[in-house]
Parts: sequence; C-alpha cells; structure tokens
Amino acid sequence: MKFRGFADVFLLVMLCCYTNSIRLGEKEEKLLRNVLQEFESAPDDTRFDRIIEMSYSDAKLLPKIFIWCPIRHNGLALRCPVHDCPLRVGKWTDLLDGSRPDPRNPRVIYDLNGNLVLVQAFYECGHLLPGHKKTGHRYLSASNEMTRLLPPTIAKMFPIIMQQRCGFTLRLYDYLITGIYQGQNFMELSEGIASMNYREFMRNNPDSEDIKRDFECNIFCSYPSNDKLMELFSTAVSTYQRTIRK
Repeated sequence: MKFRGFADVFLLVMLCCYTNSIRLGEKEEKLLRNVLQEFESAPDDTRFDRIIEMSYSDAKLLPKIFIWCPIRHNGLALRCPVHDCPLRVGKWTDLLDGSRPDPRNPRVIYDLNGNLVLVQAFYECGHLLPGHKKTGHRYLSASNEMTRLLPPTIAKMFPIIMQQRCGFTLRLYDYLITGIYQGQNFMELSEGIASMNYREFMRNNPDSEDIKRDFECNIFCSYPSNDKLMELFSTAVSTYQRTIRK
C-alpha cells in the first residue's frame, strides 16, 4: 500500500511535466527566482500567505505567483509517509527556460484576471523504496500525500484545487458556483472568464501592436472551456466540501 502511494506521487510528478507545466524563457525564470530568493530570505513573511500579484512592469512576464512550502513557511516538521523519517526541502519547480519538459517546471493554474504560476518544493527522503536500487525519493509539496499530513488550519491556506491535468483557484471556484446559483450556464461562465482575462491583459500591455494575437498566444490568458468547467466543477465540489468539513 505504501509503495502504491509512492507510485501515485511519481505519476503526479510526470503529469506535471506534460500537463499544465510551463516553459517560457530566461527573463521569466530570473524573475521567478528573484521572488524565490525573497522567500528564502524570509520564509515566514505573511506576504507569502497569499497569491503574489506582481508589479505592473513585471506583470507582462509573470502576472501572479504562489509559492507553497509549508515546511519552510509555516515551520512544520513533516515525515515521510513510507519511512516515517523527517523530510527535507530540496529543489523548487522553478525552471522556465528550456526546450524540454522537466519535473522542475512549475504549473500554470486557472484564475480570474489571468492565470498564475504555482511553485512547489520537492520534499526529499534519503531512504530506499522497496523494489528500487537508487536510494532516495521525493514528493511535491502540493501532492495529495503531503496535503494529508498537514494540520487542517494549514491545509485550508492552500488557495488552489488541484487535479491531475489542471488546477484552479478558489476564487475561480467561487465565481463558478456564484454564476451557477444566478442561472448562468458553463458557456457563459467560460466567456466571462475570457473577458476578464482579456481586459486585464489590455491593462498590462497597453503598447501591444496586435492585442488580439498577443492575448491568444499568452498562456496566462488561457481559460477553461465550458466542458472543462463542467468537469472541474463536478469533481471540485465534492473534494472541496470534504476538505472544509475537516
């Protein structure tokens, strides 16, 4: 059973490489690492409790960033679910400059007024897994295995509903359920998200020579289709409601 849990983590890492992971360029990676350096200098700063809205000049590169590492930010001591030994913080998912997918690529998360970059830490254990020759294994800080280890008060601070192939913020979730209660259908909700993203993109890029083309090519302006919203909503309702009852 424990080995199967690790297999799920490995699958999640691989999915991060090929689904909703992002690769941009050198400037974006440098900006992301500057923010991570600020986190490393003061990991308990309350600024990192929430999604970071970048400055106007930087928003053209990375509009929003969320860093998730409860071991550092909240001073938690988490233990490996397989070996029951302390986990240590390893590298970050901070690679944006590269031609090939990499487990260290961050994920893009659907949000309102543009999407955000989710940066996770790798939690490392130095012990050997059954059936493996190489010592050591690791978990992503937002994986299900790690989330289950968190105190409820800390777990509720995570502002994202994660799924295998995508994720979306709780404020987008709130937008969905509010729209549904008001009688909107999923097509209208998808168009509403697209409109909000477009208006925000215009504000951040007033000098664009072809705003429509640039908008359509920008990964931070992508938005879930009506089918994706239906899928996200149906699974997120039960998952999120189970979480808030704990």
